[in-house]
Amino acid sequence: MNQPELGHYIAHLRKEQGLTQEELVEKCNINVRTIQRIEAGDVTPRSYTVKNILEALGKSIDEVFQKVKKQPETPAVNYNTSLLGWGTIAGLFYLILGTFNVYFGLTESFYVNVISNEAFMVSTVLEFILATLFLIAIAHFGKSNENSMIKNASYGAITFLIFFYILQNLLYSDIMNEYEGLGLVLSFSSLFLYGLMYFFLAIGFFIKRKELGELAKWSGIAGIIGGLSFCLIILFPLGIVATLTFEVLLIIVLYRAWDDSKKEFINPNINS
Repeated sequence: MNQPELGHYIAHLRKEQGLTQEELVEKCNINVRTIQRIEAGDVTPRSYTVKNILEALGKSIDEVFQKVKKQPETPAVNYNTSLLGWGTIAGLFYLILGTFNVYFGLTESFYVNVISNEAFMVSTVLEFILATLFLIAIAHFGKSNENSMIKNASYGAITFLIFFYILQNLLYSDIMNEYEGLGLVLSFSSLFLYGLMYFFLAIGFFIKRKELGELAKWSGIAGIIGGLSFCLIILFPLGIVATLTFEVLLIIVLYRAWDDSKKEFINPNINS
């Protein structure tokens, strides 16, 4: 057992027995500052110091370290390093390009053409490709961590993107010109489906927060808020902020997984 795990274990035993640091040092003849630094993980104590502390807490050093040796190691997650790397890059550019496309769309609503219609079409196609690659990487992350909800929600999101792309770029203007009411229904339906997609994806991260860590928890919370806001439609401005936060956190999740898998690829025996 190494630091900081050893320090955390000693602190846990001490608190479990209701002892203060001052009371513990009286039992093992070690100064308070040493105990504080050991529990904080700032220093690696000598074996006889560990032995004295553990015996004062009613534990044998052999018993503790034998127990640690018997614990099976958590198997490394088998990631596709290249897919995670490209997915991270795609997610970053998707976020940037998507922000610009929203801006271009808003300016067009006020009859201000910042870019040509052809350039805007190319931009949305590129955004769709980047988003698809980003979601494929997220699906792979979910599959590798045995989380079917993340995987299935990601593939569902890709299906929605195809539908949304066809609706926005090929049919929407014609429908709005001929059937304004139907166009509005399709717009609201798209917002609802978009919210539902993010809601289930976020739930997948939130329910795995213990295994995936704090980042997964906050990703899940942001995504749930964003998804529900879009589903309620009237709260979609809040949904934009929350889903933007969710997407940023997902990029960080992918980057960390890519970085871990890269280290494992470079030195597969690092933990052995």
